[in-house]
Amino acid sequence: MHNSNNADEQLTERELDEMLRITTRIIDASAPPESYWPGYHARLKDKLTPAHRASVTKPPRSSWITGFFRASISVPVPVSAALMLIFMLPLLLLSRTREPGIPQIQVVHVPVEVPVVQEKIVTRVVYRRTPQRSRPGITAAQEDSTFARTLDGFKPTEEIKLTVIKGGATNER
Repeated sequence: MHNSNNADEQLTERELDEMLRITTRIIDASAPPESYWPGYHARLKDKLTPAHRASVTKPPRSSWITGFFRASISVPVPVSAALMLIFMLPLLLLSRTREPGIPQIQVVHVPVEVPVVQEKIVTRVVYRRTPQRSRPGITAAQEDSTFARTLDGFKPTEEIKLTVIKGGATNER
């Protein structure tokens, strides 16, 4: 009974006898005395007797209303489906009709004129001198055609607004 590999895990026969003896003493100490049991059986019998009589008596008769709702009628599936459609169709039609009392919301766009202050426009012609650089390998005809190609679709504006910005680190504040 004793395996050398599991010596720590298994209990010896002497230890098992000791555990059984302690458990028996605890059970005997916690159990009620023999004089308790006749009274317990009498009280149990008194409690069970009215419950047994109530189960033997007839159940109270239910009213005709509960009988009506508990009754069942066998109806074939196609007939029940047709009855459901007959009852559901008016509900669907009523839910799709609009009530005439609800007004429709309309969006009205009203233009509002906002006064805009026009700034003073200063028009000046500014000429800038740049040294003429000659481009090697490009003739005047090629230069004119290149310039004309880049201005295709150009339309000058009717009003020119210029902004003069002072530059240089000495003028910044």
